[in-house]
Amino acid sequence: MISAALSGSLVKYGRRKALILSAFIGIVGTGITIIQNFWAIIIGRLFYGFSVGIIAIAMPRLMEETVPSNLNGAYGGLYCLSFAFATLLAYALAVFLPPDDNIEELKETQMTKVIFGLPIVFYVLQLILQLTYFRRDSVKFLLLAGDKKQDAIVEIKRIYSSADSEGAANQIAVALVQSVQKQTAQVSIPELFSRTYRGGTGVALIIMALHELTAINAILLYSNTIIANMPSGNIGAREGTYLIGIFNFIASCVSLYSARAFTRRALFIGGHFTMGLCHLGIGLFILIEKPTIALICIFLFLFCF
Repeated sequence: MISAALSGSLVKYGRRKALILSAFIGIVGTGITIIQNFWAIIIGRLFYGFSVGIIAIAMPRLMEETVPSNLNGAYGGLYCLSFAFATLLAYALAVFLPPDDNIEELKETQMTKVIFGLPIVFYVLQLILQLTYFRRDSVKFLLLAGDKKQDAIVEIKRIYSSADSEGAANQIAVALVQSVQKQTAQVSIPELFSRTYRGGTGVALIIMALHELTAINAILLYSNTIIANMPSGNIGAREGTYLIGIFNFIASCVSLYSARAFTRRALFIGGHFTMGLCHLGIGLFILIEKPTIALICIFLFLFCF
């Protein structure tokens, strides 16, 4: 959360630079977590969390300023889909761990080092791509920089199929500059609470609070514990967690189409209302010992989220 708040100051120096910095921080943090020591894991996860916070701000900004506006919705959905895929991958890695009830084997296994260290692979891949293929910043950022218009033109020619000449690329550049709200492109954190922006800031904070109060992290991070404490059913805790990961990924795929079919307002209000009903259903059906129906409520909650 702290790194996400500070990332607003970092990205103004370049979205690409912020992402490269996040990769180096993430590699350091992930490397520390491989050390099988409680404090090393805590410190490493702090670095790792700081890196993820930067990515959470810089990556959507880079995409929005690079992808053609008519494709923003689809690519924004793909960004969310990547989180669902990562969650599914994390759950799948549990297949290689000893059974939950075998405490001694869990203490001795070296698989935890592999799981903790796996993000290094993705960070290195991110660095390779940004140092080779994605060698420039976002198009809109380059255009607003003033002295980097030629770099922006090069990127426009790479991205836009209609930019088949210098003149066409320049026309697209002019249109992009006109579409950017320059007065809000680089607003500082203190300015967010000024008279000009505090209304929008308040709405954004309320939406963010409602987003967190949906308890999505509680469902995803503690699904194993939730299912393990359900009354006995046909699905074990680990198997139920695998199903949650799979369904979360499927629901994210479906969301790519629902975002086009419904308005943002309908999805926001209807989704939060249904998620509230799902929470009531999860608690009620666990209480009356109907674990299968409770699991269905968890699936429906993930679909709405």
